[in-house]
Amino acid sequence: MTTQEILLLLRRIHELTSFCREEPEWNLSNEDYIEIYNALIFDSNCVDYLSQGEKVRPVAMLLRESLKEFLDCTTELLDKVKTQDYDDVKNQGLYMFDTIVDYSEKWIIWIDQYFPPVKAATHQKNKSKSKAAARLQSQELQEVKSKLIEAGIIAGGQWQGSHAEFGCLVVELFEQKGVAHYGGRAWKDCAMWAGYSDDTEKARKAIEANPNTRGPIADKIRTICKTR
Repeated sequence: MTTQEILLLLRRIHELTSFCREEPEWNLSNEDYIEIYNALIFDSNCVDYLSQGEKVRPVAMLLRESLKEFLDCTTELLDKVKTQDYDDVKNQGLYMFDTIVDYSEKWIIWIDQYFPPVKAATHQKNKSKSKAAARLQSQELQEVKSKLIEAGIIAGGQWQGSHAEFGCLVVELFEQKGVAHYGGRAWKDCAMWAGYSDDTEKARKAIEANPNTRGPIADKIRTICKTR
């Protein structure tokens, strides 16, 4: 599977979760269920994707969170499905629902095998994490990172833009996404998050010299960071 296919699956799982919560204007067709079912049913789909390693971790974590959110709201609906007759269930496309639930649980198990939850060794280690680093690990900022990956601005875990474009990203994270930026540590936290391996001082000087840096990459960064 590709990252684009995983992102499409993410959207479908979100739609399925909204349907489980009986949110208005969400009603999945049989084709939607078949699409989700076909994406999840083969373990090899998940394993092939996760075997790419760290470069797919952000998207894998988003998928895990989405699947967990879906599973948390399925119990009541699954009980309703089991009490309906087969024809009624089939008409709603829910005849695959319990299988989708089973495979969602298996995907979470696979994700945890490849990317085990990381626990801090000590309380002091947790305490020493900066506010910027904590914010960068939030779901919202992981979604921003996945969009940067999808746009090719981050590839293979490495920053693909210029010093000034990285500076543009950091400024947008500070101004648009609430990343705390007291002192220079936040720049280093952003560099680690985005895979920027050069001297952050170069990026700071570049964006200070040209705060209105333009171009396809800078424009895309601003669009991604302004998306809610």
